[in-house]
Amino acid sequence: MQEHILTGRIAGLVIFRLSEFGTRASFRIECAGCGLVICCIAGDVAREFITHYSEGDMVAVRGIHEARPSTASGNAQWAGRFRVRAVRVAEETCLVPCGIPQTSELREDAK
Repeated sequence: MQEHILTGRIAGLVIFRLSEFGTRASFRIECAGCGLVICCIAGDVAREFITHYSEGDMVAVRGIHEARPSTASGNAQWAGRFRVRAVRVAEETCLVPCGIPQTSELREDAK
């Protein structure tokens, strides 16, 4: 799977803390020209994300698109999602609609 970088504003942030799975977050990135992209974060990246970012922040996220699983029930509503692996504040200079800045421009907040 190929990694992509998306830039946009955080919307619909929901944070989950589950004893068996750890910290997770779900949100949408509002991208100019791309509409809404559903994102999810887990583990160390989620913990770091929660401490530094909130609803309405402009961010650049790097990750992979997860399509609907072939084993999902036909009745299950699943639009696919973007699994975030790194996040940073989006600077005005890199706000190209769903642009892909150089990977070196995106620092990983957690490993």
